[in-house]
Amino acid sequence: MEKRKRWAWGAASAGVVTALFLLIYAQYGLYPFGGDSIGWGDMKQQIAPLLLQLRGILLGQQDFFLHMQSGGMDFWGVFFFFLSSPFSFLVVLVPAQGVYDFLNILVLLKCAAAAFSLCVCLPRLLPRLTGPVCLAFSVGYAFSGYSMLYFVNVHWLDMMILFPFLALAFLRAVHRRKNGALIAALSLQLVMGFYLGYMVLLFLAIAAGAYVWICVPKPQRPAASLRVCAAVAVSLFLTAGVWVPFMLQYLQSARTTDFILSLQSGSFLTHWATSTCTLFCTATFCAGGVWCAVCRGKWEGARSRRLLFLLALSLLMSVPLWIEPVNKFWHIGSYQAYPSRYGFILVFLWALLAAAVWEKMEPRRLNSREKGPPVLLIAFSLFTLGILVLAAMVLMTRMDMLDDYCHTLWVTEEQWNSLMLVLFFLFCAALLLYGIRRYSLLGPRVLSLFLVVLTLVQAWFTGSAFLGGSGQDPTYEKQLIALGEDVLPQEDGTLHYVKQNRKSTDVNLLGGAGFANLSHYTSLTARSMLYSMKKLGYSGYWMEVGSHGGTLFSDALLGVDSVLYQKREAIPDDRYDAVLAENDEFTLLHSGETWGMGLIVPAVPQEIDSHNRLQVQTELFRQLFPREDELFHFYQPADSTGVMYSYDPDSGIHNYQLETEEQAGVLRYTIALTEEETLYLDLFKDTTNRLSEPINGTLNVFVNGECAAASYPDKSQNGLLDLGTFQAGETVEIEVWFLKNAEVYGFSVAGLRRSVFRQAAGSARGCTVTQSGNRLTVSVEEARPGEWLFLPVQYQTGMRAWCDGEPVTVQRALGTFTAVYLPQGGRTVTLTYWPDGLIAGLTVSLITAALLGLWRLLRRRVWLRRLKYRLRLLAFPVLLMVSALAFFLAFLFPVGIYLLRAG
Repeated sequence: MEKRKRWAWGAASAGVVTALFLLIYAQYGLYPFGGDSIGWGDMKQQIAPLLLQLRGILLGQQDFFLHMQSGGMDFWGVFFFFLSSPFSFLVVLVPAQGVYDFLNILVLLKCAAAAFSLCVCLPRLLPRLTGPVCLAFSVGYAFSGYSMLYFVNVHWLDMMILFPFLALAFLRAVHRRKNGALIAALSLQLVMGFYLGYMVLLFLAIAAGAYVWICVPKPQRPAASLRVCAAVAVSLFLTAGVWVPFMLQYLQSARTTDFILSLQSGSFLTHWATSTCTLFCTATFCAGGVWCAVCRGKWEGARSRRLLFLLALSLLMSVPLWIEPVNKFWHIGSYQAYPSRYGFILVFLWALLAAAVWEKMEPRRLNSREKGPPVLLIAFSLFTLGILVLAAMVLMTRMDMLDDYCHTLWVTEEQWNSLMLVLFFLFCAALLLYGIRRYSLLGPRVLSLFLVVLTLVQAWFTGSAFLGGSGQDPTYEKQLIALGEDVLPQEDGTLHYVKQNRKSTDVNLLGGAGFANLSHYTSLTARSMLYSMKKLGYSGYWMEVGSHGGTLFSDALLGVDSVLYQKREAIPDDRYDAVLAENDEFTLLHSGETWGMGLIVPAVPQEIDSHNRLQVQTELFRQLFPREDELFHFYQPADSTGVMYSYDPDSGIHNYQLETEEQAGVLRYTIALTEEETLYLDLFKDTTNRLSEPINGTLNVFVNGECAAASYPDKSQNGLLDLGTFQAGETVEIEVWFLKNAEVYGFSVAGLRRSVFRQAAGSARGCTVTQSGNRLTVSVEEARPGEWLFLPVQYQTGMRAWCDGEPVTVQRALGTFTAVYLPQGGRTVTLTYWPDGLIAGLTVSLITAALLGLWRLLRRRVWLRRLKYRLRLLAFPVLLMVSALAFFLAFLFPVGIYLLRAG
């Protein structure tokens, strides 16, 4: 196919995908034909708020490195994990409140681009394919199981766009002796999706050696191997500026796990209903693979050998869909959902295989009629129409079941059955279509038309099943963004944090709305930040750090001076001194009991070694404000019913056991207050990143007969529980209902003495902090000998600080925050940050680029030719060994590790 035609058919495939998306959007009232967004799950919790934060960075409202919208977290890894696609930069053209609507357009654009890329590459890979056939396979690729299940992680769709170019570049390097395109394609994949880039490199390690061995003539193997090895090495060095700081940041995250233990845990078989949808949702591709297996003995020659290699590779890459230890290895260990993230490779292989089989089955010319027997034509047309009617009926009658995935992140068995009811008939129709082509029963134009129609029916059905049920009304989130737009222009440049009173929105959205805060949720959440915030009494689970929870004291220490309430929440009358902004959904209140973002302290605050979080606050207060008065009163229950208590001094475990499992046990507190106090309750075991803690759902808590919390703790509320502020002379009745047995390190009811806190706050030597790009400036009182500046900013090893122009020491404080040494008399502190490993990585990238340029100039020199010849002799055996090792590690090693555990 000519180049111009390739581009034209590519544009046509993108246009068809766009039209199908718009049809589905109109069908289900999704933007731009309604108000609903397809942003759910990770797209709503992570992608949309992060896009807003990127928008703020691009508009100069936030900083890339000292990103105070996530507690001073480095945005480098987040950007290359989620946002480094060129499509992400379109967010600057979108109003902030329109970002959830933009998600619909973003998914559409990326799927259309995926169809375009495959349609442009297929004729280069399979020259005898016609334009309509390329269009059909490209539309099927865009609406594959991978894109429909994983569009919620829209950044993964970039890999679908790039992977066809990577395959084309690989073949170009092997057969045409040009590896520049392979370097470019692989580098782009590492930059635009570094996490999934691991899977690309693993696949390339397995496939490259096998392909060269099986499909490349023996004399050409050494040179081909050298080109592939060199391209991979150069790509890794060229992108070092991206992945070196990224990896250093990832290794400090709470996402890291015991790899071997992960492979040994769980079941041997995957959650097949979800994982197999990645492949089975594209029934036309599966049909091509079946015909390839059936006809494999009838094909000969080099092209057939490559086709059979492609079949074997496609089947091999399907193994992780079924075997869980292998699946986990492809995910670098444990995962929580989305069990076939490598599926973009799988879908491409099956698309290419099906297209190659279609090309191989080039029909003989019909004897007299190009259209073939009318009976067969009518019968297949009716069969296709019947499938369309069946698909429509399933969508109309089972839509409430087809959207299960959007609520659970897993395809339920009932949902799988509903999907396969239609996809099975599509598979049968595609099988028949391949058979008709194999035996030349219909003409090629009619066959191409039927292939296009089948693909359109399949795309409409799978698109409707997964997109139609994903609709979310983003009005609530838009209200918070609007609140930020109202407040932030009034700011005077002084930094302060905002927190939620309860988890009323996704935690990243506070930063997305422009508020500086300590919340964050991505796979790069620092382990130290998650655990330290939990110990200070704030809510968090898995990789999510929340800013809700804590006490008045910890809020003041962490620079929180504004609290976000939902309109339906009861707001204490005496805790806040001003309403900063409000709208139909939210009220932002200013606290009058803070001392600023920074605090001058006599020594670096040390992390408290205790799991009793109210005791942690007590000890921390003693460190920072040495005085005779204690900050907290700790209270004991007046009586109990149906619950037995014991304490093990060796383990430090407090045991609360129900006398009968059928009936809750109750602890009752009668607290006669002699002064104003804010009462808190806590039930806490230890700091982990588990999705769900064993103690979740242990308590119902009642204060003066009103329910203060049900099933506490839980995912959204597991920090310190604020029971309210009460005045001197009041008597507070608290009932704590134990719903199940609990073994914990900390269970307490305590009152924060407001008079003690006010005295401490009045004597605190607080500081104001301002930000200008990658620089924090702190104005301090004249420092005394040995004092430190405590900043509630996430500590990172690339931080540098100066006091009055002289470099000073920066240390970690409280496990995750920052302390800066203050020389005597110091008045102005500046703090900057560059990611650890960034300079080293960029240096490697620049040196690699320079060496590439030098190679281009000197490559014809005799000594370089001799070196190249010697490297060729090593390249092929090295590539084979790497391929064998990668195959062993990816497919045999995980199974062996699992069986060892089972044995």
